[in-house]
Amino acid sequence: MHGIGALMIVLPWLAAAPVSATAPSQIESRLDNGLHVLVRSRPERTLVTLDVIYGAGAAAEPDSLAGLAHLTEHLLCKGEPRRRLELLALASNASTSTVTMTFTSTCLPSLLPQILDIEVARMAGAAWDSVVFVREQSVVLEELAYRGGYRDTSPRDVAFRTAFPGHPFGRAPGGRPETVARIRPGDVHDFVARAVHPGTALLVIDGPVDPEQAVAAVRERFGPLVTGPPRCELPPYPDVDARQSVFDNRDHKGYRISAVVRVPIADASELALADLAIAYLG
Repeated sequence: MHGIGALMIVLPWLAAAPVSATAPSQIESRLDNGLHVLVRSRPERTLVTLDVIYGAGAAAEPDSLAGLAHLTEHLLCKGEPRRRLELLALASNASTSTVTMTFTSTCLPSLLPQILDIEVARMAGAAWDSVVFVREQSVVLEELAYRGGYRDTSPRDVAFRTAFPGHPFGRAPGGRPETVARIRPGDVHDFVARAVHPGTALLVIDGPVDPEQAVAAVRERFGPLVTGPPRCELPPYPDVDARQSVFDNRDHKGYRISAVVRVPIADASELALADLAIAYLG
């Protein structure tokens, strides 16, 4: 379970391409380099959402460098990817959870090929300089100071904290001020090398696209990328006890969930898929 991240061409077939009655509405595939791909056709929608989910979050970082995954996420959003997304995407965001880093973009169907190219460049290794590193490290430290020890009450984080108390899988993403301040550029480069590559990633396309053609576009662009180390250093699962989680959302309207989720996980891209399912609880 441990394994588990630019051409400027617009292809007209992706522009709200009609899906025939015999075409599949969803395709799940895996490229030769390990990239896990899931495409869901939603003809009733007008926009496409692209998620690239890397199976490496807070649980994959050493405790002495807690916050490394979150800082890496910040840095991977800077430079050329950010500038191009600001021009092409209607919305874009990134987040880090216990076991994943996720980059999300929403765009017009005709622009999906260019968004894919941006994610290829990000997966191939986005570059940043020392000035950007210091600035983003300061941003992360400011976020920690602003939270003041606040613990997220999202269903995902509560589920992990409850299921894995005292274990890295129960660690809150973001780190601690003293550990974030300890991170150096070389630590980020090492983390990217083992955590951001096709073998760790799940790519999800959701919207008015033809699934077979979308998978072909992904294969053309991401197929040449070389996968990284076969294992992302996620810790082994501890013994899991039956537990019940009771928690309120941030508006304190309140909801209660008691659930058991068991999924087969052969590598970390499947862990990313499980994490995506948990996120839908919210």
